Amino acid sequence: MSQHRPPFLRCLEADLDRRLKLIEATPDLNRFSRADCRLEAFREVFAKAAMKLTTYGPLLSRVRTEYEAAMEELRKEAVYANREKKK
Repeated sequence: MSQHRPPFLRCLEADLDRRLKLIEATPDLNRFSRADCRLEAFREVFAKAAMKLTTYGPLLSRVRTEYEAAMEELRKEAVYANREKKK
């Protein structure tokens, strides 16, 4: 079945799978570092797909920008909540 997928899709999937396996095989990553590494792997695949899909690329870039801004706000809130919890 995977042979019927377009070559670019197979390449993206293989790259993502390889990176995720490397992350999971790294024993010294804590839960948050592992999550950041996984997120970065998906970010890069998303960026490659957006560049390749020229018709949808600009819209996908806007979606990614908004998503990243929301993630940054959530990250800041989590850091603040963690600091408050430690007081």
